[in-house]
Amino acid sequence: RMIKYTPEHMHCFATVFGPMAPLGSGVVAFQGSNGQNQASWRIGATGSVLDFDASSKIMKKLKLVGTPMQIKRNTAFIEGMFSTNLEVAKFEGAKVRTVSGVRGSIKAAVGKQGVARCTFEDRILMKDLVFTRTWVAVEVPRLYNPVSNLLASPAARAGAGNGSGDGASDNALAEAVGGGSGDGVGGYGGASMEGVLMRTVAQMRRAQGVGAPVNRDSLYTPVDRPEKRRFNPLHVPKKLQAQLPYASKPKVEKPQKRKTLAQKRAVVLEPMEKKAYTLLQQLNTIRNQKAEKRREQIDKTKARKEKEKAKEEAWRADLRKAERKKRYIQAGQQEKREQKKFKKY
Repeated sequence: RMIKYTPEHMHCFATVFGPMAPLGSGVVAFQGSNGQNQASWRIGATGSVLDFDASSKIMKKLKLVGTPMQIKRNTAFIEGMFSTNLEVAKFEGAKVRTVSGVRGSIKAAVGKQGVARCTFEDRILMKDLVFTRTWVAVEVPRLYNPVSNLLASPAARAGAGNGSGDGASDNALAEAVGGGSGDGVGGYGGASMEGVLMRTVAQMRRAQGVGAPVNRDSLYTPVDRPEKRRFNPLHVPKKLQAQLPYASKPKVEKPQKRKTLAQKRAVVLEPMEKKAYTLLQQLNTIRNQKAEKRREQIDKTKARKEKEKAKEEAWRADLRKAERKKRYIQAGQQEKREQKKFKKY
């Protein structure tokens, strides 16, 4: 469930409740290590111990969404975002935003439980969705089961491989491993640590034919939003404009219908100006042609170097392969010689 919070192909931090270990100790996580289905076995993660902290605080992102219940100019009463007035009080002053981009803040709780009064920069609509981004604490499960031996007897392995979930098989398996009684749900009763490990939740669901619970609120659904909302232009009354200082007055000039003098007048160059203008154009043309030739030469050189590098990489790969093969042959011959010596003694 936390895989979506981890960066792809990069290192990340994980907080685990477990036994004490020296800093820098190696950590490896296995998946599918307690069953005969070896196809699902894999190394899930590798890492090292970085720190010990019994009071570590882990937070994850949370987006709270609500809908307007009542709108009064730039003030709106939002419902569905919180469930109690205490939650609203915790988020007083938090920034909120609508899907259309109108920003606001939470002021206080009003009326029935969970209704928040918010103020916005502009008047919002009843169809707008209001959301706020926040963080929520994640509790680490404080449970771990130390296992000192993963070896099991053949009878225990045979009993664990059937994958049945009835009480009779669990009792037989518990007796085969070391005595005790099974509960028929997923544990193996009094089985010793040298026997079969406790089944995971996925194995118990698979044995009993029960699927994983699905929360419809956590499923990804296609978002269908209307076109972006267009706001009316800001209108300042003329009386208010007269009272404003010059720096704050709107300076909007109407487009001119007539052409200005600079647009209407004809520019006539002198003979010397024409020669200078022509010379500048010729110099720019020469410079552009030289730059284009230089770029083409750089591209050709780059392509030639890439081909040479590819040939060298292929040659080095063949050489490494031959050296590896030779080393494996020598190691195999050395192992055979040691086995012959051991048989003589």
